[in-house]
Amino acid sequence: MTFSPTPADMPKRARFAAVATGSIARTRAAPAPTGWADHLPLPPGSGPHTFLDTGIYHSIADSFAVVGAKLVPMLDGHEPNATIASEVRSQREGSLPSVRDHLLPVLESRARGRCEIQVDAREVGAIRDELIADAQLRHVALVTDQRSRDKHGGEAELIHMASRHTPAGTLATNDAGASAVAAKRGVASIHFGHVVRAAVRARALSLEEALRAVEEGLRTSGLATRERRRTGNQTWLTN
Repeated sequence: MTFSPTPADMPKRARFAAVATGSIARTRAAPAPTGWADHLPLPPGSGPHTFLDTGIYHSIADSFAVVGAKLVPMLDGHEPNATIASEVRSQREGSLPSVRDHLLPVLESRARGRCEIQVDAREVGAIRDELIADAQLRHVALVTDQRSRDKHGGEAELIHMASRHTPAGTLATNDAGASAVAAKRGVASIHFGHVVRAAVRARALSLEEALRAVEEGLRTSGLATRERRRTGNQTWLTN
């Protein structure tokens, strides 16, 4: 049996339809804003202690064929971290495996003495959970498994240690989520583009080399599209 609404029924049915539509509407929370800080000084020896994420090692390695070790001095005085060093040695992607034996000793020789910072494992775990949650907002199809948790372990430790440093340290990462989570804890961040720009300012790279370094250096460890458009260009690199 079908029902044909009369004119008197229509306003009521329209109201019900509007309510029903509103009740099933879904909104997806927006990711937290990143904490990229263009003003931070490089090399790190001239400012806050800087903690290097694994992605920065990938970028240095992937740009190696273009600029060699010219970017390494821009990271003089960075803070060494055993967890990240272990991650770097286990990488199988990009150019890092082929240049690791040369690159790691050079970067380690330019690190400052490790600061004694007490690590709270529970806090590191909480930060890792935030990183995973942020990644799920930015990448809707992301599947969370143990590998995903392990992947964020090094970033979580760096953010934790940088936040406990006095004064607060700086995070060097290409990951937008890590930048955002760090910012919530008062930790500013830079990415590979900032390293390249510092080299241009120091006259270690020509503009042509810089543009090629950004292109090659972000192949394995990518940068969010919006941020790459903002920074991976002649105007920003030479500003």
